This record gives sequence, structure tokens and C-alpha cells, in this order.
Amino acid sequence: MAIPPFCTFFSELRTMTKTLLRTLCAPALLLIVCSSPTWSAPPPSNAMVVEEEWKLVLDTPNTTGDSPQFCTSFSLGSGDYIVTTWNYRTYPDYVEGGIQLQVWENGEVVDVTTVDLAELNVKDDTIRWKHVYRVQGSDVEMKIVGVNSQTWGNNINTTSVSKSNANVANFNLYDPTVSCRESGITLGANRVEWFGITGVTVYDEKGRRMAQDATLRPVYTAPSSP
Repeated sequence: MAIPPFCTFFSELRTMTKTLLRTLCAPALLLIVCSSPTWSAPPPSNAMVVEEEWKLVLDTPNTTGDSPQFCTSFSLGSGDYIVTTWNYRTYPDYVEGGIQLQVWENGEVVDVTTVDLAELNVKDDTIRWKHVYRVQGSDVEMKIVGVNSQTWGNNINTTSVSKSNANVANFNLYDPTVSCRESGITLGANRVEWFGITGVTVYDEKGRRMAQDATLRPVYTAPSSP
């Protein structure tokens, strides 16, 4: 199994070093069950906006250990990524709770935005949200809209982060299985029932819907009880 490159695997020990906490690396051996896209090739117009709908279903969170923590990642090619950390922040230092969007270029964070929220603390909470990626000239912008959670409240939106000179002309080759494969639970998978993409919509440069797909694409599903 290929190891996702941009999500940190943290243990629940509170003695984690700052170096580890500020490094984004691969989660260990998560259950990846990502299905291939079901839509056909795009029409002659170009795909310029991608919306990914995500969901995570909690079991029992642990506020003492700031668990679970999870990470979503969108590849821009050439080793550049837009990464979102959930229920923890790593830049410039580790902070418990909240949401943080990070743009990574050549191994460095070049743009970041943070939403200061409490640690997840409600049993059986379901967190839903949408990633919006947009090609804007030579840049790629990303924001999160419509975060809904019993812990955090409803309709939480972030400001946008941007990768300048992204060398991405369009999203015609977009594949949700890549986002699925490069995301994961970075801490406390035993505290999660389900995590993954629940829908994808693609728009052209005029805002016309090119494709919509409601296939469930799990990143993680809790093992069944014996």
C-alpha cells in the first residue's frame, strides 16, 4: 500500500516533540477503500472548480489526548499539496483542536489559515464539510465551507488559501481517489466509525456543472465487531 505523504502520524503520548509535531508525514497503514470515478471524460470545456463533500463519524473522542486527529490532502502535482488538519494544528506550533489549511510548496508552508475551535468532544458526533478548489488564473485557491458538527456548530467557513504559480491549468484530470488515498486519520483511528468522501461536483469556467458523483469513497471504516 502506498503511504500517503502529507498527513502526520502522532501517538497519543503527550511527550511528542515539536519537531515531530511540525512535520507532516504518512499515517500508518490505514484502511484505504477508494473507488474510481464513475463519470465519463469531461466535455470540451475545462474543469475549473472541484467541490469535495466529506464526512467523519466519531465514536468516542478523547479530549485528554486530543483524539482523534485527521488530515485531508489535495495534490497539485510536483510535490505540492493543500493540506487540512482537523482537531489539531501544526503550524507554526502544535495547538489542540480546530482546523488549519496549509499550502505546501517544496516542503515548506507558503500559505495558511486557521479556525480556532474547541477539541471534538461529543460522542457519536458527525462532522460534515465541503472542500472547494478553484483554478484562478495561474493560482489554485482552496477554502472549506459548511462545516457542521455538534461540537463546533453549523455553517462554519474558512478564508481561502492560495498556491501561486501552481502550474495547474485546469482540473480535467482530477481524480477523487487521489484525495482519498492521500488523506487519513493521523491519531486515534479507534475513535472513528467512518471517514471519507461522500460526493464530488465539478464545474467549468462558466460555473456550469460538468459532473456530479455521489459515490461513497471511504478513507477509513471501523472494523466490524466480532
